[in-house]
Amino acid sequence: GTTNEHLDHTIPVKEILLDEEATAYLTEEELKQFANSDINLKPLDAAANQSKGDLSMDEWLNSRDKNGISPSEKYNLDEDSLRQRDQNARDAYADLKEDGRERAINEGNSSMREEAFLAAGITADVIFMALLAKLFRDIFNEIMVWVLKKKKNIKELLGHIEKGFKYFIQDYKTNIGLSLDVGLTTIASMFFGEIIITIRKVLL
Repeated sequence: GTTNEHLDHTIPVKEILLDEEATAYLTEEELKQFANSDINLKPLDAAANQSKGDLSMDEWLNSRDKNGISPSEKYNLDEDSLRQRDQNARDAYADLKEDGRERAINEGNSSMREEAFLAAGITADVIFMALLAKLFRDIFNEIMVWVLKKKKNIKELLGHIEKGFKYFIQDYKTNIGLSLDVGLTTIASMFFGEIIITIRKVLL
């Protein structure tokens, strides 16, 4: 460029930094990088650049001075070229915001997946403990049967313990139901615990 040219932010920095949609999904550093990128920072006549200031390209090109003269007339500018420049910058800006939005959604999904895995892990532990407790109950019941017998021997004790295991295995449908019930209760407690507590307080 010539000495009477400045670098102009096609989309003004002020507009970018005050854009709520952009600031919701992009960091300040990312916004500044775009503002000063090759697609947005372009040469413009120094006097024209000063005239444009913080206005958008569209606002500026549509403006008129006190004599009714447009910037393109006053500074001998190719208006179509400047409008195309603005469109190109805004298309790139829209793409950047969409990328940021998708990243935020994916990070949100990732966070939800991590919570789900955490819930599943906790649930698996609770289910295991519930099933273990039931197995012990089944075995304990059989041991009590053996204890109450008048004549006892170790072989019979082992037989009763084995029977306890068999009851547990044969009763797999109940155990699966128990697993599901405990699992669902655990997940429900995690996500709706406060609501359930509140409802119980109201009802009881």
